[in-house]
Amino acid sequence: MLKQFVVSALMMLTVIATASFAAETKVEGRIYSNWTLNTTDGADNYNNFDLGRSYVTVKSKLSDYTNVVITMDLRSIDGYKGYTMILKNGYAAWKPKFADNYLTFTLGLQPTKYLDAVDNLFWGRRYVLNSTGDLNNFLTTADLGVTINTDLGKKGAYGSAGLAILNGTKYSDVIEKNKQKDINPYLIFNPFPNNADFSKSVVAAQFYSGTQNIAFGDSLNAGDYKNQIASIGVELPYKKIFNVGCDLNWQTLGQGAGQDDLKKSALSGFGTIYLEPLVGASSYLRTLDLFGRVDKYDPNTNIDKDASTMIIAGVECVPVKGVAASINYRSTDFQADNVKTTSGIYFNSEFKF
Repeated sequence: MLKQFVVSALMMLTVIATASFAAETKVEGRIYSNWTLNTTDGADNYNNFDLGRSYVTVKSKLSDYTNVVITMDLRSIDGYKGYTMILKNGYAAWKPKFADNYLTFTLGLQPTKYLDAVDNLFWGRRYVLNSTGDLNNFLTTADLGVTINTDLGKKGAYGSAGLAILNGTKYSDVIEKNKQKDINPYLIFNPFPNNADFSKSVVAAQFYSGTQNIAFGDSLNAGDYKNQIASIGVELPYKKIFNVGCDLNWQTLGQGAGQDDLKKSALSGFGTIYLEPLVGASSYLRTLDLFGRVDKYDPNTNIDKDASTMIIAGVECVPVKGVAASINYRSTDFQADNVKTTSGIYFNSEFKF
């Protein structure tokens, strides 16, 4: 079954790519590769190489109003010896003529807007590590559904806002186990589009409300198994000198009739210093950035000493467009007395084409 799916996916990509004579079509991709050295006490400096992810994306413009996108994700799966390919995105986006190019309808397996903003506008280093909401399984980067999006200002100068109706699954496990749908209003806002110093500033927020993806049948009430997520993110860059940002998420999960809700939090703060303005355009250090990130994850806010704090400090090199590499140190400290701190040194790279 798995082989049949992989073959079908490759055939789908081939058909779309060879249809370029009838539509404006682009093929894009990216590769994440990693090396990890485990410096935790007792790990005996275990190290390994791995292919974090590889993505191939085909974008086809069928008309001035309609685009289709397909992204395949090459990844390892537990229990499978090697790498396999699964569909991450497969959607059509329609901009109706009557809406004067400010309204977009998206249907299919599509990116979720808040995480898309965090990955590309805020944290921006998905090749180093997932954003905290994705890392801790609060949110998924893609889901099946429909999104109505409107641009704010001329050509979206002030950002966008919209509403998504989603299955509530994720692209790596698309099986919908109940009839309930999840509602996801969101806002991606640029408050200073005309300010030369802060033009790249962004504030994003979302509220995700639905049910957990379980089969309710006749014995369970869907209302007792809610899934609600509130998120807010901020990115405040000053020219190309430095930026600071945060990604804050709170989740509430229903535990059944008569049971208290489970409440979680995943909070992240990060920043970057760009060396080029400090050392000059002729320096060998001009392609280097210094970055850091601090995450605090609490799997149950009602229980003491069950949270963890992760710290990342690294140097990134971006020698040319489409290539990035980073060496970084990570340490995770646990509040529980019987859990020891973990640490490691990581080399991560990203290649885009």
